Amino acid sequence: MKVFSILSFFMCLYFQAGAQLYIGGQPLDSLNKQYVYVCPNYNQSFTSCKAEVDYGQGKYTLTQTKNLFYLTDRKGTFLKFKSGVTILNLMVENGYEVVNPTNPDKCNIYRKMD
Repeated sequence: MKVFSILSFFMCLYFQAGAQLYIGGQPLDSLNKQYVYVCPNYNQSFTSCKAEVDYGQGKYTLTQTKNLFYLTDRKGTFLKFKSGVTILNLMVENGYEVVNPTNPDKCNIYRKMD
């Protein structure tokens, strides 16, 4: 029973840490932005997409890296999603609500819940 409790504790820590949202390897929460604009950006075959995020940072220039504008993992690697609904679910799981519900495969505005 003790082993099960310890294992459960570490599993909870693992899933909680893995669910945090990052942009360019930086936690999205650390940007202290109440609203974000998220658009699925599909690959050429429409089999997966990345989540492009606008939090007021402006458009990227050739000297900037594109991963500053996409959801990434902690290391800065792009997250790939199967659809816009997957992005929507991840945002909601991380404390955001959809402000303007539209087709999930289009851009949506999210607000951080307090």
